Amino acid sequence: MQLKIYDPPTQIKIAISLIETIKKKNKFTYDLTLLLDYNLKYEGQILSGLYLSTEPNCIRLNPSACDDKASFTYTEDDTMFGVIIHEFSHFLSMTYFVDFQKDYLEAFPENRFLVTTYDAANEDYDEEIAEIMSLYIRNPFLLKQISEQHYIFFKSWFTSPTSCTIRQFMIAYNKMPVDLKNELRTKWGVVVNHAERKVFIDEKEIIKKT
Repeated sequence: MQLKIYDPPTQIKIAISLIETIKKKNKFTYDLTLLLDYNLKYEGQILSGLYLSTEPNCIRLNPSACDDKASFTYTEDDTMFGVIIHEFSHFLSMTYFVDFQKDYLEAFPENRFLVTTYDAANEDYDEEIAEIMSLYIRNPFLLKQISEQHYIFFKSWFTSPTSCTIRQFMIAYNKMPVDLKNELRTKWGVVVNHAERKVFIDEKEIIKKT
């Protein structure tokens, strides 16, 4: 008996569409497979997603281990969408881009840049890179404001599919849950004045489209 899925969940379709947009926009030539594995484990641990360089063209996803709470514009996201983009970032940095990790460590040899608690817990440069790249893909404006050096580095490798503008950021921010907005304010000093449609980072107003 064969199993065929004709209409996958919306989050999977959004992630695939975004990955295809990156491919087209940057004229990349990769050919990836998304494998749904409802019993995904690695070294005895249940995982929501996995990318291994030994399977260079395959991203594994465990839908049963993913969360329902979506945040399409920030990396603190364990939904199917978030996991796929995270594992895709591993694919780009570990396999598709030659010397990406070496160049990253040369550019940032000392200070860790931990955008979420996930990569901090792993204490792993692979995870640090994947989380930053996920943010660059989904919300480049935010990455540029909190670390312009990292934004420039990732931009030198490929163009984000998301516009790096205040307007795009505002659209994303308005869809974020309250707890995520609180995290952005606490961790990065992000404050939005809706009445005046202004964005502040560390109490400095961002007034230019970037």
